[in-house]
Amino acid sequence: MGGADIRVINPTMPDGREISVLEVLNDNMPFLFDSTMAELAEQGIDVTLVAHPIIAVERDGKASACASTAKRCQREQRASAKA
Repeated sequence: MGGADIRVINPTMPDGREISVLEVLNDNMPFLFDSTMAELAEQGIDVTLVAHPIIAVERDGKASACASTAKRCQREQRASAKA
């Protein structure tokens, strides 16, 4: 929680073109998407496709990703407490 995972990969497309893919996974932060797009534009990087999903994730008391529903999260917390 509070950090970002950033990855750049350069896969080769079936037609032989090489593309660059920038992946950023982070907590919801205001203007991060806009700031990233502005930096790419300032660097002269042409963006072809943007996917900007927002995924809700619940966390347990240790800030570990827990589940997508509160009931599952509570079950996992009880199970780990018994272990």
